[in-house]
Amino acid sequence: MSLRALLHHFKEMKIYFCIIIGLFILGIVLGANHWNEAIIKEQMKHIQEMASQAKDSEVVEISFFKIIFFNNVKSMVLMVLMGLLFGIMPIISIFTNGLLLGYVGDLQEETWIDLLKGIAPHGILEIPALFIACAYGLRLGVLVIQGIGSVGNDERKMKFKINFIRLSKLMIPLLILLICLLLIAAIIESTISLWLVQS
Repeated sequence: MSLRALLHHFKEMKIYFCIIIGLFILGIVLGANHWNEAIIKEQMKHIQEMASQAKDSEVVEISFFKIIFFNNVKSMVLMVLMGLLFGIMPIISIFTNGLLLGYVGDLQEETWIDLLKGIAPHGILEIPALFIACAYGLRLGVLVIQGIGSVGNDERKMKFKINFIRLSKLMIPLLILLICLLLIAAIIESTISLWLVQS
């Protein structure tokens, strides 16, 4: 299927987008209240390790771009595909991302402009990509559950088969869209966002 078909399919994904955005907002609220700091600090440790790798290279911007882009692509693809395990991974991922953002935002509440400078330029593309990946991962999980529930019922089994084939055909344009969004976001983050934070 084409990118146009994928964008058209977004209309049918409203409930999934609403669930994902709701979980993200819930994560932000709980993160701002320092809920479950152990998970948050583990995520921050991983981010700091990636930043250290980039700083140790000769050309920071190029190294930063490579690390961000490949890490984000790997994470987003996993969010979609691991959705096959009943949609658990996308739910955890979106909630954890919200926790991290809320926690960091609370730590920098007096310098929120600096936080916006560091996130907004690339986040305008990266966050929607995160929502899309998690929403489709969740949809896959629901589809798997429906498939299990269709055992012994020919009508449900046929409906499941049609939906599964249709969603499978959307995977290629979905991954292309995510890669394009993440590529542009990584370029912005390793240049404009990095420059704004350093300034």
